Amino acid sequence: MAHASLPQFLPALTALSDEICAGRLITARALEQIMETAVGATSASGAWDWRTAYDILEGAMALSALQDSGPDASPEETLTRLTHAASMIPTQSKRSEAQLRLQQFSTPLPYAWLAAQAAALTPEDVALEPSAGTGLVAVMARRTGARLHVNEIDPHRCAILSHVLGVMPSSHDAAQIDDLLDRAIQPTVILMNPPFSRSFDRVHDKDMACRHLFAALKRLVPGGRLVAIMPDSFSPERRPAFWSAIEDRAVLRLRLKVPGSVYRKHGTSVDTCLVVIDKIADDGGETIFADVNDLANALPFLQDLPPRAETIPVAVAPKAPLKRTPCKPISKPRKVRVSKACQPTAPTPLTYTGLDLPRANTPISDIYASYAPQRIEIAGAKLHPTPLVESLAMASVAPPRPTAQPVLPPKLVSGGSLSDAQLETAIYAADAHERFLPGHWTVSEDFMEVTPCAADTVDAVRYRTG
Repeated sequence: MAHASLPQFLPALTALSDEICAGRLITARALEQIMETAVGATSASGAWDWRTAYDILEGAMALSALQDSGPDASPEETLTRLTHAASMIPTQSKRSEAQLRLQQFSTPLPYAWLAAQAAALTPEDVALEPSAGTGLVAVMARRTGARLHVNEIDPHRCAILSHVLGVMPSSHDAAQIDDLLDRAIQPTVILMNPPFSRSFDRVHDKDMACRHLFAALKRLVPGGRLVAIMPDSFSPERRPAFWSAIEDRAVLRLRLKVPGSVYRKHGTSVDTCLVVIDKIADDGGETIFADVNDLANALPFLQDLPPRAETIPVAVAPKAPLKRTPCKPISKPRKVRVSKACQPTAPTPLTYTGLDLPRANTPISDIYASYAPQRIEIAGAKLHPTPLVESLAMASVAPPRPTAQPVLPPKLVSGGSLSDAQLETAIYAADAHERFLPGHWTVSEDFMEVTPCAADTVDAVRYRTG
């Protein structure tokens, strides 16, 4: 949270939840007053900001959904009630840099409920939300009594999740959720609304949502169901490689286009699609493609979904105990005579030809291009023994032409100990080391303090970029 910890905002979260449960309209001014009362300061003081206020409001909505007394009502009545509650909050008109960088646009409450309906959750399920945000999707799994696991990379939102849902979230990059999540967590259902074009510390990537989806599908147990809110671009026409890769591993039940207007209160208007995937072998069923103009019209498509398959637990191998090898007694070292023929040759500057016109690395898919050094030609260097790739974004930017010559034993080249790509790394490291960072500095005798200084200062030093 901005300059404050979650406990300072808990009174605001509780007050907002009470207002939502009572069906009262919450205006932007009312939200501001509740935040000011809780924190004891205005947003102008820097004690809180509007992104924090919106996150607290969303957490209050999730909390109110847990307290909702309507699970026994008909699906149509429940959807109507949640749609009304979502309409009683202010529009999120102020954005933050972190929100845009991490694509933090939370799922509207009625849309999240529809996703849970598509998942057909039961109390016996193990549910996972890989990018849980403030809990608006995950809370729908909690309402069913399913065993819930949530992951959220933003520490402030993690605090809200922990308070609202009563769980301890993990904090992994969801694009690598299968690699990073505890292997003991074997979800039978995954509900997700991944970032559409950005993720943690990544530049713009139009395939980011697909990567998150694919990582989650890998973790889903066989027979499980995955329900995802995806960008409208997720289709066999616009993402053929990902669509085909998923079809090879699972059955796509439904792709339902939903208009961006349902996200208006959450500060965006991007069209989305609700995707339902069963991790089973092809059963001959067809994928349903449909468009709806509002969430109420989406409900019949979800009610017509095939029943879920039986899940198959995945055996998780226990961690092998560490083997301790007993220490061997130290023996007296033997003298080894090395013949002159075996003596290593003296290191020499690595010779290569710098290319004015960089080579092009050829695309091999919608995601990757093959990789080879683009700006250098090293006579006698061996090709890398395994195929190398780089992203298309990296391949589109040619590296600078280097000039440095690292000093290496010649046999590293002639003997193939280092490949051309590995030698390229050494060349660029040496090239960077030949340049200096801007500025001059003085260093204390204990090396603990480094202070900027003028260039003509006695004992001034410069630092290299390497």
